[in-house]
This record gives sequence, structure tokens and C-alpha cells, in this order.
Amino acid sequence: MAAASAELGLAGEWYGEVNREAQTAPVLDFRESMMRLGLLRRYRGALLATPAARKLRGNPAALWWHLAGRLPPPKLTRPHTHASILLLAAVAIGPQAAPDPLEYVARMMREAGWQRSDDTPLTNWDARAAAYDTHIALIRLRALVQVRHGLEPEQPTRDGALFARAALRTWPA
Repeated sequence: MAAASAELGLAGEWYGEVNREAQTAPVLDFRESMMRLGLLRRYRGALLATPAARKLRGNPAALWWHLAGRLPPPKLTRPHTHASILLLAAVAIGPQAAPDPLEYVARMMREAGWQRSDDTPLTNWDARAAAYDTHIALIRLRALVQVRHGLEPEQPTRDGALFARAALRTWPA
């Protein structure tokens, strides 16, 4: 657990002990995301690299394209797919056009007619929840970073914009 926490750079992000996955949400989120992206699997209670992950080991460029080709993750519902595509678009176009990527997703989904089940408009938190796996992957790839922890919207990085463009170019897989 401590090794996973250190590898993900959670020192300034997560407070408390990092001795159990269930108590360290970023590690749990990352593992679940990597399972949905086809890089990890469970076998008899152990986490194992999938055959695809083993093939990609030691080849960062191939891993990059594998992840780009799997975002948004397959088998999402229509609103989750739409939110994920919009998040990738917001990251791809950068902060000049979309200074707050999640606000952009919420606004575009509202304009397309999506709303909450109680007929209220979608919020940034709704957008984040709808694009959850894509958002987690972009955060862990450092495609989206927080400028000041929790005070400003996450901003796309230059490499993040390239990655998002690659993901959009390969979609649908």
C-alpha cells in the first residue's frame, strides 16, 4: 500500500494512514480504473498484470497508445461516454478555450439536454462523476493537474493535451 501511494505521488494529496486500499481512495480508484482499462485483473485474490499489460511492460510509447485507445473505457452508458468524450475534448483544446474542464463538460452536457434525475442542471461534480474513469486516468497520467491544491480547477498540461487528442483520434476503438 505504501509503495502504491508513493508511486502515485499521494504525499500531498491524501491524509491519514495508507495501509489499506479501502481507506486510501486514490489507490482504490487507480486500481479499479486500471482494471477497466485492461491492465490489471484479479486472480485468486491477487492482482496480476493482464497479458496486454505484460506485453506493454518496458514500452512507454505502446502503453501510452494502449491507454489512449481505451479512453473512454468501453461499455459505458451513453451519458458517461458523452461526459468522457467532452472531458477529453476540454483537455485537448487546453485552458485558453476551457479554463475549467469539468465546468466545460457540465455546460456542454446541459446544452445537449442532459440533466439530473430531479430535473436540475448538471454541476461540475456531476460531470466529474459521469466521466469518472477518464478523469482518474487523466489525473494519474498528469494530463490534468491542480495548480493549487483544491482551490483552482484542474488544468490540462501540454502533454495532457497531446494525450487527449490521441484518445479522441482513436475513438471509437
